[in-house]
Amino acid sequence: MWEYNLVIWFSIFRHEMGFSEAISNLTDFPCSIASSCFRTMHAL
Repeated sequence: MWEYNLVIWFSIFRHEMGFSEAISNLTDFPCSIASSCFRTMHAL
């Protein structure tokens, strides 16, 4: 379920930050997914 929440969060984030800034930050997004996944799996 956390994947779905992450999609919603990113949609809100993209809307708030603006499209151009979202593209600039897009390179950091895979790292955020990886770290979130790691923390989630570690917590389980």
